[in-house]
Amino acid sequence: MSIKHSKKFLENLILKINPSIKKELNKGNIDLIDDGIIDSFDILQIISEIEKITGKKINPKNIKRESFANLKSMIKLLK
Repeated sequence: MSIKHSKKFLENLILKINPSIKKELNKGNIDLIDDGIIDSFDILQIISEIEKITGKKINPKNIKRESFANLKSMIKLLK
């Protein structure tokens, strides 16, 4: 999965989980966690969906708060 496709995949996934954040997601330089856009429940859903869709398990040791700060940091989880 290319980074461009990964970004679109993650955007769609996040919007599926929480459609009300579409406006926030399109803003530049946001921190999804610090700006209160996603919470811990959203993160669990994101992880679960990524694992279900990709068939790839995410190692819990690789999951850090900053891994969900923005789409770019989430893409690193997909690699």
